[in-house]
Amino acid sequence: MSNFRRPFQKCLCEEVALGQESTERGGNSVGIIVPGESGTGKTHAMDLVVGCLPPRNKVGPQVITPCIRLDAGALSSRYTLPAACLAQLGMGTESLRTRNLGELENRLYGALLAHQVRVIIIEELHNWLLRGTRDFKSRSGESLKNLWNFNLPDAIANWATGSSAAFRHRKLVIVISGTDELERAVAQSPELASRFAITIKAPRLTMFPNESFREFRALIREFASRFDLAERVDPDDDAFAACCYFACGAHLRELENLFQRADSLLRRKLPPMTTHELFAKAYSAVGARPAALNNPFSWSAEELGAAVKREMTVQGRRRGSR
Repeated sequence: MSNFRRPFQKCLCEEVALGQESTERGGNSVGIIVPGESGTGKTHAMDLVVGCLPPRNKVGPQVITPCIRLDAGALSSRYTLPAACLAQLGMGTESLRTRNLGELENRLYGALLAHQVRVIIIEELHNWLLRGTRDFKSRSGESLKNLWNFNLPDAIANWATGSSAAFRHRKLVIVISGTDELERAVAQSPELASRFAITIKAPRLTMFPNESFREFRALIREFASRFDLAERVDPDDDAFAACCYFACGAHLRELENLFQRADSLLRRKLPPMTTHELFAKAYSAVGARPAALNNPFSWSAEELGAAVKREMTVQGRRRGSR
């Protein structure tokens, strides 16, 4: 999305790095939950983590894959977590369909060791843990717990022989993300809650307090630079920043789409337009909000001021109810 890192994104990268250091020293696996609404930057946070752990070739044919990333929204049965992990590591899905869960997990542990996987990211996990029958949810949680435990078939033998190097390689940093429902689902399972004890919330950006809106302005600056609009866009322009906020509802992917469309329009060499006119046209094309008459970049100063006052009142009530 951008090179700008929100505070929660920085925190996640730091916790993942600390978790890797801990597991390398023989500590337990580390579980991290990242709950938050759509459009808060969770996907970009995972991009940042993955970017720090690129695959690489070892001496010989083996590929080292420090990090694997899954979308839980695509998982459809109790077998699919280990199968999806194996598929990410290069094992064909056709050969996995007839395997039972125990065999799949044993194969997965061997693959994780061979690829020296240190971090596993599972996004949109609320879709997986909350759907289906009670039995399915229980088995889903069990698969996740087993992954955290990383108990190999020869685990007892290794403890007896003191194979500390092999023991270290079994431990993982597991990052799971989803809506706030995910946090509640994990809290309802004492075994999962004890394993996923680190929670890093992805808060939605708001117009108030000022710290949150400063983050929003920083993202405007980043997008303006990325899409060659820096000469046209002034993030410190209160009216323009407020229009951007109302245009995308502080949904960062919609904000990105808005700037991308503005850049495309500008490259068509249309008749000269002010910045507000350009973004008004971009907003209508992107369709971030359905009603064209509510195009914030077409509002008068009075209409924009009234919208800011309403937003201040609404957010004030929300803060007061917490």
